[in-house]
Amino acid sequence: MVEHKDFFNRVMLMISKHPEQLSNRESCIPCSLYSAADHNRYTYGQMPAEDVLLFEEHSWNCTACLHGIHHSFEKMTADNEQKENDALLQRTFVILDRLDKSHVNNLLEMVIRASGKVLELLSTTGELLRETSYVPIRGETATSDMKESLRIVQEFNEPHISIQASVELDKEDGGLCIIISLYDQEKEVFMPGVGITLEGTGSPQETISDENGEALLRIGKPGEYRMAITSGAIEIGEVFLTIL
Repeated sequence: MVEHKDFFNRVMLMISKHPEQLSNRESCIPCSLYSAADHNRYTYGQMPAEDVLLFEEHSWNCTACLHGIHHSFEKMTADNEQKENDALLQRTFVILDRLDKSHVNNLLEMVIRASGKVLELLSTTGELLRETSYVPIRGETATSDMKESLRIVQEFNEPHISIQASVELDKEDGGLCIIISLYDQEKEVFMPGVGITLEGTGSPQETISDENGEALLRIGKPGEYRMAITSGAIEIGEVFLTIL
């Protein structure tokens, strides 16, 4: 990853304003001091700290090194995008495999990345309803992609119910909590008294939905979690949650 953001951002800004400087990479004279390996080490944050300043001072006035830094960054970006696409594809295969093996048809799957106060939905079998914007406390800077809750819902036919899962920041312990909401589509009522059992990273939890058809479960750390939803002795749904 790029660790020297100030200099790197200056390079990218200069390139965006003067793209002609990099229009013909093959024709520029190679640098006699630094090679493509050095450009990669710098871009990926692997260059020793004592060498960084000299490299930056040199590169600012070296067209070949500017070419090299830009090319290395493009390659790193493409590699990262490919890794993310491969990971999402693997998650899709996992979801399909779980659907095949599940003894109930009602499966809601979610993969969420949690970083500080930021929640990002990576994939789901359901539908993302609404994202609540993160409101910064004094001294923090808001960014447009910050979210402090995610609401995902999925409807099923047998039985005809909908399962909504809201993943939120837990203000009590700084972890995460998930609120499961159950609604009977056929009777058009919320579903109280439904049992929900959570298994996964940490201790198991058991609870039942309240009069509003809701139940809260706390998640302490990243990992994989399964929530079994039962009405009486019958399992009517499953929720799989992966926190990265």
